Amino acid sequence: MLGMFFLIAFNYNLLRTFKDSMVVTARNSGAEAIPFIKVWAILPGALLLTYLFTRLANRFSREKVFYIMMFLFLGFFFLFTFVLYPLRDTLHPHAFADQMQDLLPSGFKGLIAIFRNWTFTLFYMMCELWGTAHDRCECRLDPVRTSGRVALEPLFHSLASLWGDQMGAIDPLFKLFHYRLRGPHNRSFPLSECPLRQIQTSAPYRA
Repeated sequence: MLGMFFLIAFNYNLLRTFKDSMVVTARNSGAEAIPFIKVWAILPGALLLTYLFTRLANRFSREKVFYIMMFLFLGFFFLFTFVLYPLRDTLHPHAFADQMQDLLPSGFKGLIAIFRNWTFTLFYMMCELWGTAHDRCECRLDPVRTSGRVALEPLFHSLASLWGDQMGAIDPLFKLFHYRLRGPHNRSFPLSECPLRQIQTSAPYRA
């Protein structure tokens, strides 16, 4: 259970540091898009996720709910890595967004940006919901019953804050693996490989 909680915390910190840079550096976007994402994407997404989690919890066991939620998120990150991100220039409606930006006041720039880069907006939302969903779902772990879990809860959350610092130390291992695959002359590291790392470190959840 301790190892699973470490991977959940590691993935959360990996996604937390990556989602902001993706949105801020997107085409015709910036930090002004983040408040719009939190209101128009994360809030509805959190309500929808809560409804889905409640329905699943009423129909399935805790273990099945955990795996359903996990594969829901991993399925999206897999789709984003291999489909949405490589085809971002085709999927993003830049021409229509440019017309909207010419018609609307400058205060709508952030709202237009989350529409223009809608795949990045969806990725940002899923990254935010990752921690919330799995913080609820990992309570299904049978090795620690409810009474024991209450006693260990402060320890787990304290370790989670420390494990986030370890991401910077473990991250070079992924880059070394990347360089071994692509050779020393190809030092570029595409942004789409960050969700791929998240999928790789989530694989042991199934054990």
